[in-house]
Amino acid sequence: MVDAQVHAWEGALRGVSPDSGFYDYMALTHGMLGPLMTLDDVAIGQRVTALRALEHGVTTIIDNCHNARSSRAPRPTSRCSPSTGFARSRRT
Repeated sequence: MVDAQVHAWEGALRGVSPDSGFYDYMALTHGMLGPLMTLDDVAIGQRVTALRALEHGVTTIIDNCHNARSSRAPRPTSRCSPSTGFARSRRT
């Protein structure tokens, strides 16, 4: 199964605000917590999301990682894919 719309970095934030409305959630995750996350935090979130997806039969995800706050971010965070069983691909 394929999940074509994933924000895997948010896996580290699962459950932080389950009853929030959309705008409150966005303010919390993108306005407050997202900027505080390190590259390791983002990689942990991606790993959690990937493992959760595999648990539910999803073997392919398209990760929309919009919490990359520096040019260094994509390389360290993409390393989690092989450790979870997901293949890493690149756009050409």
